[in-house]
Amino acid sequence: MRLSIKTMQVLLVFPKAEDAQGNTFQQACERRSYKYHLSRNASSALETFINQQSDLVIIDCRQSDFEAEKLCRAMRCASKHGEYAVILALTDHVDRNASIPSVLPLLTAGFNRAFSEIINVDACLNELVTLEMGEVRNMWRLMAASAVFVALENTEDAVQITNENHEIQYVNASFEKMCGFRREDVLGKDERNLLHSDKNGADIFNAIDSNINRGTMWEGVYHVKRREGESLPCRSRVSPAGTSSIRHLVTVRNQSADVPSPYDTIFHPPSPDVLKYLDNIWRKTKRPSDVTSISRRPSVQRIHSMIIKTPIYQMGLLLQQATSWEFSIIEMERLSNKKPLYHLGMNIFERFRVREFLNCTDEMLGQWLNLVESHYHANNPYHNSTHAADVLQATAYFLECSRVQAILTPMDKVAALLAAAVHDVDHPGRNNAFLCNSNDPLALLYNDVSVLESHHVSFAFQVTMEKVNIFNELPREDYRSLRQTIIDMVLATDMSHHFEHVSKFNNAILGRLEDEHSTVGGQSGDSDSALIARLAQQPDSRRVIKRILIKAADINNPARPQALCREWTNRIAQEYFQQTDEEKKRSLPVVMPIFERHSCNIPKSQVGFIDYFVRDMFEAWDTFATVPTIIKHLNENYAYWNERALHQNQTEENSVSTQSPMNSESPANDAPASSEPSGAVTFTTGPSS
Repeated sequence: MRLSIKTMQVLLVFPKAEDAQGNTFQQACERRSYKYHLSRNASSALETFINQQSDLVIIDCRQSDFEAEKLCRAMRCASKHGEYAVILALTDHVDRNASIPSVLPLLTAGFNRAFSEIINVDACLNELVTLEMGEVRNMWRLMAASAVFVALENTEDAVQITNENHEIQYVNASFEKMCGFRREDVLGKDERNLLHSDKNGADIFNAIDSNINRGTMWEGVYHVKRREGESLPCRSRVSPAGTSSIRHLVTVRNQSADVPSPYDTIFHPPSPDVLKYLDNIWRKTKRPSDVTSISRRPSVQRIHSMIIKTPIYQMGLLLQQATSWEFSIIEMERLSNKKPLYHLGMNIFERFRVREFLNCTDEMLGQWLNLVESHYHANNPYHNSTHAADVLQATAYFLECSRVQAILTPMDKVAALLAAAVHDVDHPGRNNAFLCNSNDPLALLYNDVSVLESHHVSFAFQVTMEKVNIFNELPREDYRSLRQTIIDMVLATDMSHHFEHVSKFNNAILGRLEDEHSTVGGQSGDSDSALIARLAQQPDSRRVIKRILIKAADINNPARPQALCREWTNRIAQEYFQQTDEEKKRSLPVVMPIFERHSCNIPKSQVGFIDYFVRDMFEAWDTFATVPTIIKHLNENYAYWNERALHQNQTEENSVSTQSPMNSESPANDAPASSEPSGAVTFTTGPSS
């Protein structure tokens, strides 16, 4: 069951041919790329509604000889979908001084609301968008919530929902089977009195409440007292659910023959069918408009007062910080089942209005992101879709810096986001030097010049044109400009031209800023805002800025929070180890000898990479974009790696280390790096591609 945002289906019911209002709504639907059908009579409208599962129905109630209210009632009763459709009544225009007729008869007939006649495309478009973002999406969430209860009734895990006072509000069929109670016997009862067994520790509810009050889940073994009196040990998970305060507790219990002791903190998750359905509900569930007279089942209504902490919900919370520098793309990788580029991309594209610029639908953008992500090699430790999503997130962060916002055009920003998404697509996990030394077909095709970068951008446009052409609605000149910008930015990620790009940025951008600041107050001095305005009008200056922007995003890893930094360090090390192993196996030149698996000093490589490539560029970028948080993390990580490098050098001098390279990088009392929170660091003595 797919619950991502879909294109709204609209049914227009206008019995009068060549109706100006009907034509206006058709134009509004076309501008928003809604799918719509037009019906001229009640029978065809009802048939279309049933067959197309229309999300929004607009019925012309201005015609006295057309039984609009009867049609609305028929739609509500015709199928299960009728309960969830939003039906709008189009009424006659009312003059300002005239009395306004009551909408109560319309609401009683099943309409959600009324809309007065207005022959204006923008006004109709605003009404459609308001309905889509409000009542229609609420109905989608309600359908998802209904599906959740169907799932709960069919899962083998016992599920109960209580309020904050532990009074039982809902139990499923498996609960009845496991505990021996009927639903009517437990609803409204205090679970602590009804289900508590003496075999539980005396402080178990204090432990549960302590976790719940902190907003975290309690996991462990709980002994349930069955109706017959015997005690049943169950693996249990109690999750808080609510909005600003804890309003409900969701408990999932699973009986197992292999139950650990009460002190065992390991929790085995419930059966896959619970997770499958719960993970697919919307991250928010809001009560729909109360104007409709359609009754709702109490069990469905209760879903609106809670939020179940599933991965999709946690992902929604994480995406609220999508343009924070502390954003954890590794956590997004986990929650999205290794599809971070799609989920983060849709969020960022919406934030920067990419769909509006390209004049395509959200569905098409989603298909394109899925297409691009599918061509990143998931078996690459580093150059995979998570790295692409990380670069996209850093790009979005930089685009919101005030000077960058003021200088770059909307096309520049869209191009930067698209370039970030595709900048390493179809990366083979080996760098340019390897491809050239091995006479790889790509190296032969691109004459050993920016081999991977040329391939990434060429491949991206090729699959886009063949499968999901998001550029189809752009004017030819806009497309050509956008394409050239994307190509230029992706090619700028070739580290063999690193110092050339940094030098141009220092001279063309920072030099002018310094000159302006040194002469402020003089006759020749311009204000900072005037200089920014001039830079915004100069394509060459914007091009230099965009190159440094994507370069900083591409090698942002040493400037991320330390936990993220260390995770990415381990990933890139593994990828380089694999390349070195293959070079030795094939008797090729070893282009990165420091990444020999059994002798690599990882901290030392990081210190060298920051000194050689990273620091100067990020300090220059900070002078322009003002990113002190990034410089703070960079300095902290440098100090960390430098201390580690000195410690490892001393250890190697004193004795032959028996640790593996990966373990020697981590302090002895640390968990293995693979279990740490994630981060991002790229290190190399040559091109990173």
